Amino acid sequence: MEEHPDLDHAATKRIIENILKSVDLSDQATRKIFKPFFVLFKDSFKTDDEILKTWMSLYTENSDDELDVIRKFWIKHIAQGWGKIEKLEIIDIKPCFVNDIKLILETVKDKVQVLTIKQIHYLEQNKFSKILGDFLKNNDALAELTLHNVGLDLPVNMQNFANGLKHAKLKTLNIPHNNLRETCAKILAEGLRKNKSVETLDISNNSLGHEGLAHLADALKKNNTLVSLDISGNYLQTKGFEHLAAALIINKALKKIFICDDWTFKPSDRKLLLQAIKERGVALEIFDMRNTKITIRP
Repeated sequence: MEEHPDLDHAATKRIIENILKSVDLSDQATRKIFKPFFVLFKDSFKTDDEILKTWMSLYTENSDDELDVIRKFWIKHIAQGWGKIEKLEIIDIKPCFVNDIKLILETVKDKVQVLTIKQIHYLEQNKFSKILGDFLKNNDALAELTLHNVGLDLPVNMQNFANGLKHAKLKTLNIPHNNLRETCAKILAEGLRKNKSVETLDISNNSLGHEGLAHLADALKKNNTLVSLDISGNYLQTKGFEHLAAALIINKALKKIFICDDWTFKPSDRKLLLQAIKERGVALEIFDMRNTKITIRP
């Protein structure tokens, strides 16, 4: 993670140093828990991100009781003191860590602007989807969200996510390579139909097929905020492009569509979209199979 210039590093250092002074170092277990923090301060304090990385790394080395101490320590004395956070990346979440994600997200609510979450353990994906849905419902600061392998390919999890998406203030949503298929695409479309903020959506490489695109196309007929849509690598076929063409005639907001890496996109499908854009009366940029930009004007 990058250094965040808006964070008050000096204040965070003072807080941690004061806490460490009160730690009973005569206890071996306590020394083991807090040793990484002493190591971090041995030379000089650098960034809050290093504290976070150190804290996360302890999960492979400590018992559940020790993890509880570390979690409360970090949440109470560090995260609450953070100001605006430009980026936060959480990757490879073990089962014991999901509850801590909830605490982290609650703490950085209305602070973090760009959030990336990848690799949630399959046993905890349902719990995580509920946490994420609640987080999105009540967050005005988050502008960009990227999710990968977090369980959105299961309908019950996608429903939790879509419930939050309906109320989210996001500008950019990236959910490529999540194997959504037609069923979860339908649930996602319900969220997009009611969302009033997402301008950029990357739903590439999700095996949507023409059935999945049909649901998204229906959502486009109601959604007036989306301006960029990436549906690359989804094997949409002519039926899928027929659904898209019908939506484009109604939707005047969309300005860019990416259809890269889809060998089913034929010249006849391009003509189909061209005719729809003529009826639509608004220009559209299409990035085709070779990522070549084609500007089609009415």
